[in-house]
Amino acid sequence: VVTDNHKPRNPQFAQHFLDILTSCPLFCKKNPLSIPDILKSILSLVCYQLPPEFSNHVELGEQCLYTRRRACTSLIKLCSAISTEIFPHLESLVTRVQLMFQENTLNPQEKIFLTEAL
Repeated sequence: VVTDNHKPRNPQFAQHFLDILTSCPLFCKKNPLSIPDILKSILSLVCYQLPPEFSNHVELGEQCLYTRRRACTSLIKLCSAISTEIFPHLESLVTRVQLMFQENTLNPQEKIFLTEAL
């Protein structure tokens, strides 16, 4: 699970991590207890921010935005691939997405992506 204290500092690493999480629908079907942790990890990367010491790097800022979009599309792919397995976790997923909407941490495109995932 990716927690706030353990988020990848490098956007490229975060993107590779998302690739791994997105490639696990079969694993989720065989191990449904892992789904909450996988969803939590993906959702934490939807709001990915660069560490303060890298905030002035334009290229890293673009990669950060790309990472956030990849997290949104990863969630959509996972929800589509294992919708039956995700359904029992829908309430917590909706709650988490609503919280992100209320905190105003999403840009308009990310809001559309997350709405599509639900």
